This record gives sequence, structure tokens and C-alpha cells, in this order.
Amino acid sequence: MKSASDFMISLGLSDNVMALDSRIVGFLTNYLGFNVKVGKIQSNQELYRIIEDSLRKECEKMNIKLAILDRIIFQYSSKSAIDFILESKFRK
Repeated sequence: MKSASDFMISLGLSDNVMALDSRIVGFLTNYLGFNVKVGKIQSNQELYRIIEDSLRKECEKMNIKLAILDRIIFQYSSKSAIDFILESKFRK
């Protein structure tokens, strides 16, 4: 499901899916106390859908698309706080 979600997001075919890869699950673990391994999620379709549906509901509350959250987490999960600040400062 992760590959299909990634494919649909990349081509703009869907904005209501999330690719639950290691960066996204790492973010959930580090910042939200999530405690499930990425391999377990990717090998269990029901678990994948439960997590994706839960995240979708939270995104709806914030009025953002799930795919946007996916890309934000993916893009910034590998950056340090210093990289993020420097990019923001020099982007002006």
C-alpha cells in the first residue's frame, strides 16, 4: 500500500492518502509516541488502513489534505532544526 500511495501522491492522482514509510513512521514514533514498527504496518493492510484513516481524520480537523501532511513530514524529517531555520531565513 505504501508504494501505491506514494505513486498516487507523486502523480497528483490522490490527495487523501499517505505513504507510511520509515520517515513517516519515524516521525510518528519520535513526536507522537507511536510504537509500531514500519515493517509491521507495511505488511498488515488492516493496520495500515487504521493508521491512515486516523491520520486522515486529524488532517480533516486541521483542514489539510493527508497527502500534504505526508509530503511535509517526508521533506522535513531528514532535516535538522538548524537546516530548517537556515533555509527559512535565506529563502526570503
